[in-house]
Amino acid sequence: MLIYNYDFQTKEYLGSSEADKDPRASRREGKFVPLVPQYATLVEPLEEKEEETSVFDEDTNTWHYEKDYRSKYYQVDSNFNVLPITSLGELPEGYYKVTIEMGNDIKENPDNYIIEDGSIRHRTEEEMQYIYEVNLSSMAIIQILYQKEPDEGYQIIDEETALDALDNPYNYTVDNNVFRHKTEEELSNIYEINLETLMIIEKPYQKEPDEGYQIITKEQKEKFENDPDAFEVIDGVFTDITGTEEYKEKHAATVKSKLVEALYSMKAKKAYGGIIINNLLIFETNETAKTNIVSSVAFMGDSDTAEWKFYTIAGEPFFQSVTKTQLLGLANFGRSMINDCFRVEADYNNQLKQATQEDLNNDEWVETFISNAQSDMDEVNNHITVQFS
Repeated sequence: MLIYNYDFQTKEYLGSSEADKDPRASRREGKFVPLVPQYATLVEPLEEKEEETSVFDEDTNTWHYEKDYRSKYYQVDSNFNVLPITSLGELPEGYYKVTIEMGNDIKENPDNYIIEDGSIRHRTEEEMQYIYEVNLSSMAIIQILYQKEPDEGYQIIDEETALDALDNPYNYTVDNNVFRHKTEEELSNIYEINLETLMIIEKPYQKEPDEGYQIITKEQKEKFENDPDAFEVIDGVFTDITGTEEYKEKHAATVKSKLVEALYSMKAKKAYGGIIINNLLIFETNETAKTNIVSSVAFMGDSDTAEWKFYTIAGEPFFQSVTKTQLLGLANFGRSMINDCFRVEADYNNQLKQATQEDLNNDEWVETFISNAQSDMDEVNNHITVQFS
């Protein structure tokens, strides 16, 4: 008679052996009674099955099947650590069954495997390639082995985008949790105007202006620089007021002020010619006068002016031979030139006082005014040139 032995811990079937005779029981019963030692049973185990073994239940005195992967498989955790299987039954949660051959390869090349649908498999040829992920918070780009889904907080990008972003990080942005190339508008600089000082700054694109600033267009910037009167801050908004009565009044005042400055500049430049000639009176004995003449000519810098012609024609040899009487006559020409310049300036300032707001807002009128003033100032030069010649 056979007895069936099982492991004292796992209760798995170990094998059978011939039962020894139990002397006392056999005498008492008058027949052969087998001696059944501990961890053995007379109950025949179940038939052998692939990847399963018979386990004895001492409480019910029956056999049942349990999974047995120990001899043919390894267990692998989510970090691809390969471990032997040492117990019966299904693997604990978080562990995956692999063959001995695959387990040995995982030990050597863990990056060649992925976990998918509750099991571990070798990567495909495509999956063996590296991909790029960008961190949507820091915009840092990393290179990793292929995976279908990005890590949390990352976005998978193609190689071309990754390499371009590494070379030109400013060309990219994260918008609505999506990493993307900036638009043409976003790559352009913007202009902001300080609503208090009206100072304009140029800076990289941003959707919203800094506090106390307003984003303006390039056209607004250029128009404001050419005509500051065209804009005003109204209720905290930089506003174009061209065409309004307020604009016409402001613009007329600005034009008038500029015309006064222009007249002064014309007078000052032409009067330098008179100062040069007037200084000839003391040229012979005063080196400072000579310096003043030279610097005044340099200030004018126009070879067609009468005073430059005078200096070129005369030259230093002239000053060495000219008489005091001649110098005095030339000085009188200089004083006359200065007086004429002041007279022309005064005449045109009187015209400005009589100009209307409509005149000052009329570009054609302003251009004519400047042209006439310049012409009359030039006539002063021509008059002196004729007398000198």
